[in-house]
Amino acid sequence: MGSTTSVGNTTINPADSLLGQLQRGRGLGYLRALQEKPSSVHPLLVECITRDPRLDTQVETRAGYYARLCASTQIDISPIGEYLSTNPGDHLDSEALLAVATLGVLAQLGDNSTGLSAAAIAILRDYVAYGVKWDAALQQLAELPEEAATEGLAHVLCARFETGVHMEAASVYGLFSDPALNTLWDRWERQHECITRLLGAAREEMRSWESHRQRVAQPDYKTMSVEELLTTVDARNRRHIEKILLSRLRHSEVPLYAAALNGDNVFAWYVAFQCLAALRRAGDFYALAIQKATSFVGSAEISGVRGPKLGAIKRLLNELPPETTLPLARQWFDSPIWQVQLIGRGILEEHATTEDLPRLRTFISDELGRGDPREVDVYGVCSALDALSHLPNIGQLPEVEAAYAESAYSFARLRAAKAMRENAPVWFSETYAVECMWDCEEEARGLGCESVSLRYPDAIERLQAIVDDTSEDQYVREKAAERLQP
Repeated sequence: MGSTTSVGNTTINPADSLLGQLQRGRGLGYLRALQEKPSSVHPLLVECITRDPRLDTQVETRAGYYARLCASTQIDISPIGEYLSTNPGDHLDSEALLAVATLGVLAQLGDNSTGLSAAAIAILRDYVAYGVKWDAALQQLAELPEEAATEGLAHVLCARFETGVHMEAASVYGLFSDPALNTLWDRWERQHECITRLLGAAREEMRSWESHRQRVAQPDYKTMSVEELLTTVDARNRRHIEKILLSRLRHSEVPLYAAALNGDNVFAWYVAFQCLAALRRAGDFYALAIQKATSFVGSAEISGVRGPKLGAIKRLLNELPPETTLPLARQWFDSPIWQVQLIGRGILEEHATTEDLPRLRTFISDELGRGDPREVDVYGVCSALDALSHLPNIGQLPEVEAAYAESAYSFARLRAAKAMRENAPVWFSETYAVECMWDCEEEARGLGCESVSLRYPDAIERLQAIVDDTSEDQYVREKAAERLQP
């Protein structure tokens, strides 16, 4: 294969190696892998599956992407089994979870002539007996329609765990956190006395903990006055108190909300402003809200503030007219204090204009230019891309295209795709929208289905293949089906 690959009606020069593209979950990597000899692709797939390449293992997905490539290239998955058996890890880390999940998808894909599904099931069954992520593997098996996939494993667990407390403590996700597992437990409890004993002890331990938690007195917020609620509101109860206050608004209470907005509790600021807005009085307090927020952001306290308080300030400022907050956001965008940066970027995400184009483009270019993916502020890049996605029909931006092609974070690529769709929709529909239909992220595939030009020769064939793939996410299948409607 040459150094370029055709995607849509354009020829795109790959940004890096095939391995790099597979690690990122790019659709182009998927398409290139299908064009290569399996013998050259298989080691790369094993590398990706056993050395998890994701920057954020909690949100980025790769299992379905790798599983479908394994099936398409008829890989020998025994090296994945060997990896699981020789890399114990810890039940609280993310090691091996991608391998387990990929095997789970392979098991769900079913067998044609490859035998991969049966091989994946066998590896997962073996892993339940020794692996520290045993419940993750059991969960994958429990999701299969055939009871044979879990047959005999109740005895395996009974031999492995002496007590239910031990079994619960050794689990990754908790014994009762997954619907498929709960269905399996119900069936096994009717069939196996040992499982009944183990799960009974685990439930008793959970009930004891819950009883202790409930003994801690919880305030009865519904009996509190407006003043008491605005004094009590914090990160944990904000939504609950906001709901109570909005349900019993009175115009006579406007001074109370004004006083809360003038106080020191940032959570009360946001809740009070929401109540004033519901009473159609927010406009009277724009200046006060700006004053309080800017004073807080400019204080020494800001450098020690973490998530919930930052979120409250961002939400408050985003409720205000953009003409009042954009000058602040542009000032804060390059602040040396990351908390201030975060607030400024949050405003631009919602309200950026074409005046912000140079600032956003330069930021993305500078971050991608760092080279080492570990040094790139990927969340900042995502924020800048979100801001650009509010600017329709401004034309193709090379920095956004570079973010799509080069970012090691799959959600940055998704945001770049969204920005391209808004900035240059016709161009996007004939270029990267095609690639998106093979992306590792569900939302990106759905976006590709929505946007791809049907003039592209293989678009209809790919849309139909997605509709016919019963293992594909329902959201993506629905998007593909909508495009195929006459």
